[in-house]
Amino acid sequence: MRLVHTVVVNAEREAVWNYVDDPNNLATLNPGLKSMRHVAGPERDAGAVYELIHTVGDREVLTTATITDRRPPSSMTTESTSEMGVTTTTFAFKSVNYRTEWTLFIEYRFKGFYWLASLFTRGAMRKAQRAEMEAMAERVEAGLRG
Repeated sequence: MRLVHTVVVNAEREAVWNYVDDPNNLATLNPGLKSMRHVAGPERDAGAVYELIHTVGDREVLTTATITDRRPPSSMTTESTSEMGVTTTTFAFKSVNYRTEWTLFIEYRFKGFYWLASLFTRGAMRKAQRAEMEAMAERVEAGLRG
């Protein structure tokens, strides 16, 4: 299942990239993130591997995430693996009139029961992902304002 969502952040691209790229802001950007630990590769660069624990519904899920491509301040791609399947996520940042178009490209490759469940929840997932992107844009703007 593939999703694409674009939001506009009222700040210049470099400021948005720096905020999103700062590990100190991860908990603000993703309130469900409980912990993140660097386990291999060059930290915060292509090849870096992290173990994350985040909340999905009412339970915690362990995810292994690898940065597969990083092009500051334009884009970053990760591939994440969990019991649910594999997810490829790309954040792309484009300058437009002193603002930033922030686009999320995400591909979920669910396995087993999660694949079956996704057949019935695609609309809800699209709606939730869109709402989360809008909320993240607001968090970035608020964080940049201080």
